[in-house]
Amino acid sequence: MSPPRIVEVDYHQFMSALQRAADTGGRIEKTDKARWKAYTKEHKILEASFLSIAASYGDGGKPVIIDAGGEWDGYFVYSDSDLFCLKFER
Repeated sequence: MSPPRIVEVDYHQFMSALQRAADTGGRIEKTDKARWKAYTKEHKILEASFLSIAASYGDGGKPVIIDAGGEWDGYFVYSDSDLFCLKFER
């Protein structure tokens, strides 16, 4: 297994993908504790490390998961105020 990495993705394309995921039920928010925990455990997401690195990109990064069966599936941190989006990849 390759080491995890953090990839910067286009904020505007991400927001379109996030809206499509929300429309189809593929958006997972941290408040949905059961789905969130299952996804992060299954995909071995290193949340604390990723959030720490994301904090260096700007304040107020929000974590979200897209699980809609497409190319945009994954764990992301994004910021509306700083217009950035990062993806955790294994």
